[in-house]
This record gives sequence, C-alpha cells and structure tokens, in this order.
Amino acid sequence: MPDVRSLLPAPARGIHRDFLRLPPPVIVIGMHRSGTSLVAGMLSLLGVYMDPALDLHPGTGADEIGLAMRATGYGEAMAFRRVNESLLDVADSRWDCVDGFLAQRDERLFAALSVLRLRLATFGRLRAGFLTLRPDVPGGAWGFKDPRTSLTLPYWLRLFPQARVLHVRRDVDAVIASLIRRESSRGESAEGAVDWRPPLTRRLARKALNPAAALRYAARRAGLGSAPCWRACPPQTFDDWMRLCGQYLRECVAWRSLGSQYLEVRYERILDDPMDAAARLADFARVKATDRARRCAALLVDSRHAGGAGREPSPLLASRA
Repeated sequence: MPDVRSLLPAPARGIHRDFLRLPPPVIVIGMHRSGTSLVAGMLSLLGVYMDPALDLHPGTGADEIGLAMRATGYGEAMAFRRVNESLLDVADSRWDCVDGFLAQRDERLFAALSVLRLRLATFGRLRAGFLTLRPDVPGGAWGFKDPRTSLTLPYWLRLFPQARVLHVRRDVDAVIASLIRRESSRGESAEGAVDWRPPLTRRLARKALNPAAALRYAARRAGLGSAPCWRACPPQTFDDWMRLCGQYLRECVAWRSLGSQYLEVRYERILDDPMDAAARLADFARVKATDRARRCAALLVDSRHAGGAGREPSPLLASRA
C-alpha cells in the first residue's frame, strides 16, 4: 500500500482559485487538550486569520479574544473541523477512536477519495464558512486549527504543500488529566462505554461512498471481523488514553521531516515565557506583528491557562500502576 506522504511533492491543483491566491496556511496540530486552542488564539492576535467566529478587528485585545474563545469553543474554524470529522466518519472513526481511519488512510482509493472530498470542500463549505468571512487584512496570513488534522494532515498537504505545520505538545499526564475532566463534565463516564453509533441514514450513505467499508461491514455481520470502533469509545482507562495520545504524537512528530516548514512548541514553555512564544509564533507564521500585538498574544496566556496546567491529577491518573 502506498504511503500518502510520498504523494506530497505534487503541486496543489483542483482547489478554488481564491485559496490559491493566499499565502500558504499555518496548520496547527497536536493532541486534544495540548494547548492548540491557546496557540490559535495567540496567532489570531498576531494577525493570522484562524477562525471567523473570533471576529477580529483593528485594536482587538487579549480579553476580547479570550471571551470569544470561551463563547465559541476552542478557537477552531468549524468549517475545517467538520470536514475532518467527515473524513474520520467514512472510516467508522472519531477523534478518540482512530484505528479504523489510520488503517485505511494510506490505501490508494481511500486516499484519493479523501483528497477529492477536501478539494470539493474548497468550493463549498470551506469557502462559504471560512474564506468569504475573512477580514481584508494586509498580508493575508491565515491558517486553521483542529487536533483531528494531526491525523488527516497528509491530505491537507496535498492541497497546500507549502503549508507551515505548527505542532503544539504538552506533558502527556496533563493532557490525559484534562481530557478526563472534560469528558466527565460532559457526562461521559470513564467507567463505561457509550454507544456512539451514527444514525442509520448516515451509516448507509457512508458505506455507499466507501465500498471497502461496506465489505468490512458485511464481514462483521458474518462474524468474520471486529466490531466498529465506535462501540469501544470513549477510552475507559489510563492506558487507553495513553495509547490514544501516542497515536496522535506519532502522527505529529513524523512531520519533522518537513524541516523549516515544521515547528514544535511546548505548552509549558509558552506558560513560562509568553512573550518569547509570541515572537516565535509570529516569526514562524511570517507575520509582521506589532509590539502591541505580541503583548496582547502574551496576555492571552492568563491565569486560566496557567492554573489549568498546575491542577492536581485526576484519581484515575493517581491510581495508575
């Protein structure tokens, strides 16, 4: 089976011309709860268009960005998130259960259809829900953040081969503690599995678009294959979460081979020296950020983020062997 990474040198083609007119995007990747939202907010304050919901305007400050991110979610453009979710969904996968997607991602037909889906989205959802809402700012710097892109990045780089990939990394114990707190607050118990089965109509449409998945489904019905991964979601133990974090991390660090197109930043280092982090992000994104913009980006690293990094680990973490 070919590795889709080997297809990357091909020039971008088949995408809407409005995207081709822009400079290469800054694509933020990293495990969920690793600080990608904070970095997206900092990039926004530095002059990179990341999320239409943030509604940037001249003079926007850290407080305004912080309030907008709290109100709208995690500082990620929903158009890109939904496209990523559709890619995972075709493979019976979701953000916390990725085996099915990773097993198929490099298959030639699956990869070709996935890249086609992205290209079509530049004429539809991505243009309508992201690009047309972009403010008219000098330089045109832009990007997007969604942790799922850690898995789908090979496809995005087919569209934007010169993209700058920004990997946000955080201590894995802190990531898992944050994930467990979040899932618990949503009422998704870490002690029992939840049936995440999609509606019947969506399952049928998905199988029609993916003949290989339909064959696997038939094999499962005949008792010849394993159950779809949504039956085992979400992760239930520390080891489950650790394995998931490892999958994301392996996908992210693989892109170190991009050289100067790749930057790895540590969440803990951002907390320790926000001004230095703001300067590094601006340099990597190739934006001429003003002193005020860098100060605002540094101010976004407020007590809420610093406090979250220092909380006591959850009982599940404390009880691991």
